[in-house]
Parts: sequence; C-alpha cells; structure tokens
Amino acid sequence: MLLWQLPLRLGISADELRPVEAIRSLHSPVLIAAGTQDLHTTLAESRRIFDAAPEPKRFWPVEGAAHVDLYVHAPKAYEAQLLPFLAQYMAPRS
Repeated sequence: MLLWQLPLRLGISADELRPVEAIRSLHSPVLIAAGTQDLHTTLAESRRIFDAAPEPKRFWPVEGAAHVDLYVHAPKAYEAQLLPFLAQYMAPRS
C-alpha cells in the first residue's frame, strides 16, 4: 500500500528508492543511527548504506531499538552521539 502511494505523494516510483546509490552523492557529514531490532531497515541494510557514504561519517547501532524509537530507547546515549556530531559539523564557519 505504501509503495503504491509513492507516485501520488512524492512523485517517484519504488524503483527510484535506492538509498545506497543516493548516499554516494552526498557532500555532507553523515550520521546513521540504526536500531538493532529494526524490522523495516535491518542492521545489515543500514550498514550497507553507511559503507556507501562518503567521509566524514559515523555509524551508531542502537542496541535493542526498532525503527523509530531510538531516542525513547536510549535518550542519554542518543544525545551523547547526536549532539557532538551536530556541534562538530554544524558549527558556524568563520
């Protein structure tokens, strides 16, 4: 059902959803946080996406988390991973 809605809502087809290919062309830092219990995007799939990303990049597997509960599952660890990453790469340039 969701794949059927892609052309209507986003103007793309399911064949165009290729995150491993798309991430190769990014020109920005990448932080991939992946729940180890994610049934929608498995840890192996998340790792393949990460491996294809250009540097700088960081991979954070969240033990026991699923697809959308990373912060709820580990709020302190989430902040410890995310905030320094953002501070490093989002700091104003002089």
